[in-house]
Amino acid sequence: MVAAQTDSPRRVRAAGFTLLELVIVMAILSALLGLGVGAFRSLARPEQTALQQVKDALRRARLFARAEGVPASVVVQPERGQLFTVAMRTVGNWHFEDSAGTGWPRDADHREGRILSDGALGAALALEGSAQLEIGDLPASFNSPHGFGVDFYVQPAPEGRPMTLLERSGSWALELNREGLLAVRLFLLDASNSEGTAREFVHEVPAAHLSPNHLTRLTVVFDGRTLRVAVRGARIEADTLFESPQELVNVPTMPVTTGVVPRQFRGVLDELRLASVIQGDPILLPEEVELEGPQAVVHVDATGRLDPAWHRTPLRIQFQHGEPLQRTVVEYGLLGGLSHWNESVDLADEAEVSGDSVDEAGVVR
Repeated sequence: MVAAQTDSPRRVRAAGFTLLELVIVMAILSALLGLGVGAFRSLARPEQTALQQVKDALRRARLFARAEGVPASVVVQPERGQLFTVAMRTVGNWHFEDSAGTGWPRDADHREGRILSDGALGAALALEGSAQLEIGDLPASFNSPHGFGVDFYVQPAPEGRPMTLLERSGSWALELNREGLLAVRLFLLDASNSEGTAREFVHEVPAAHLSPNHLTRLTVVFDGRTLRVAVRGARIEADTLFESPQELVNVPTMPVTTGVVPRQFRGVLDELRLASVIQGDPILLPEEVELEGPQAVVHVDATGRLDPAWHRTPLRIQFQHGEPLQRTVVEYGLLGGLSHWNESVDLADEAEVSGDSVDEAGVVR
């Protein structure tokens, strides 16, 4: 009988690695890979980095709008060499289909409110006499100083002016004044005062007619830079633009209500949605590139396309770089597509547009 041959202990040891050896090899590989990524980043040209930053900001706005089903935007600030995203996140909605005030993320308290069967979508909430709507304990995400959004159907009673539609006392309010005109009231932090005092801003919207005979969809969005009012899903006037970014007074413990006596709301409400404005961290482009043009805002609708209420043609973000001078153009198409290209910069043409002159060395004066 021939005995089966087996490897000697020495041969088995030579054919493998110990756990310690494997750990050491993995550590060395990780270090080398890290050095490689760092070296690659350091070799990336400034214009390539800027191009990727601009595209990433636009993509984030588009993806967020699609995921949340709400508008988003990208603010471009050439004077600071930066851009950032501004988006809205839904923090609650209530359909008023039952007397319990069932909603998300928590139920609404509508004291003595009456449920009507013929609302905008299903049933609706009628507030009469001493009835009042109150939504408290809102999530922390609603306490954004950068702005808010309200979207709901409203049918105010024919009598009783002035009247509060909705408010978060000390921060914002939607009202009908004595003449029955819609008024948006904002309480903004006074940047000129270090003590953090508030100043009141009131904007009347004569074109926003809210009929006492039927439910009308009303949308109000304040994002720190613009105040937008829409009726039945369409903007009814030019947006109110602020010269500099504004912040709302933060009142995290205050509920959203339909006001208090004698200005409380009387009428019918339905399909209420509250949103919070979220502002991303500024994205600083490399110092070697220069953003062109004035401050601009890329408005993206809930489908990820350019918002037709703002943009009728594709929007471009462009920056200059290199020597000889080049321009990179990033274009956001009407349907949400992204493209880019490079083109040379003719200093003479640039000077003619700006009114400057070019000397013999090609320097703009």
